Amino acid sequence: MNKHEISNRLEALEEELKYGAGEETDFYELGMLYELKFGEKDKYKKQNFQTIIDCYNKAIGQNPFYIPAVQKKAEFLCSSGSLSEETVSEIKNEIENILKVYPANAEMQVLLGEIKLFILKDKQGGLENIKKASELDKKYEELLNAAENMDVNKLNNDIFFLKKDNKQKNNILYKLLIALLIILFLLIGCYFVVNYTI
Repeated sequence: MNKHEISNRLEALEEELKYGAGEETDFYELGMLYELKFGEKDKYKKQNFQTIIDCYNKAIGQNPFYIPAVQKKAEFLCSSGSLSEETVSEIKNEIENILKVYPANAEMQVLLGEIKLFILKDKQGGLENIKKASELDKKYEELLNAAENMDVNKLNNDIFFLKKDNKQKNNILYKLLIALLIILFLLIGCYFVVNYTI
């Protein structure tokens, strides 16, 4: 979609939502449209960030088991670099609630595994989820192998949290790790967009 199409669809959807409660798919789409509208540079600015999160939260509020919204919210937050412990706990709980109902969802197993590994430094817990995902879908076997050989204790404890010192920002390995995580989250997100959008 070009900028004009994004603006038109946003305007139409916002107008529709003025006259009704809206469904989870409406708020999910609204969040996605705002992400596109604000772009990579501006979507993490405080007000824009909150607007996007509010959309995904409304979608989840309508249906806590709406996987695309939970997935997108988690990816958006994890790539923002501004996660509090409370936020991590919230997204972890949302994913775990989905997995109680849909334990065979490989993408959600991977997402939970990555949060445990990279954010919570829980290698055993993270590996359990990624192993389940690889059993459900062979495409995650490579990710499992990489995770098994990873030393989470050597990873920066503040990778996704609020403040990062300048030395870590300048570290090439640190930047590469962040880039790889973002790419992985985007690939999983694309899968959901292709398979679950209306």
